[in-house]
Amino acid sequence: MRFYKVVMGLRHDMSSHDIENTIFSVKSMMEKKDCKIMQLERWGMRDLKYKVKNGTSAYFVIFGIECEGSRVRELTHYFSVHHENVVRSMVLSTRYSFPVTEEPAVV
Repeated sequence: MRFYKVVMGLRHDMSSHDIENTIFSVKSMMEKKDCKIMQLERWGMRDLKYKVKNGTSAYFVIFGIECEGSRVRELTHYFSVHHENVVRSMVLSTRYSFPVTEEPAVV
């Protein structure tokens, strides 16, 4: 098992309820793929350097996960093709484990 950081930018025009539903659906999909979610950080709305999918800002969420390397391709495919609320995503490999934390939801 390897450790990864998954950075996701969600659409800027979503309500807080829609954002939480999207985070829940991504978490449940990761758990179905046998990924252990060890960390969840909500960074909130951030400005983008250029327009992406007709938006100049996005709501950023970062997951710290532990999973098999073969599952990473499935995750990136899911984010880019099957989830319409994800504007941008990036999966980074790390060497170290994460402390098990989850920040409270920003409402």
